[in-house]
Amino acid sequence: VDNQDQKIAVIYDKYLMELKNAQSVTVDQRGNFLNRAEKYLAIIKRIVEKNPNLGAMQGLTDDWFASQKEIITRLGEK
Repeated sequence: VDNQDQKIAVIYDKYLMELKNAQSVTVDQRGNFLNRAEKYLAIIKRIVEKNPNLGAMQGLTDDWFASQKEIITRLGEK
């Protein structure tokens, strides 16, 4: 569990970094950052699906994942 908890922390930090990078450039330049953010979000979701307790401890609920997906979508809109 500790290994998965650490993995989520690392991936989550990478996810946030990609979102911040996307926010720092024009909409036309966000594609690669948003694609990587989506990949990191998918990895986090897979880890949580394998161990729901980790998600519960971190507040990573279905609503949280849906809201993150919405953020990515909005950042990609022109």
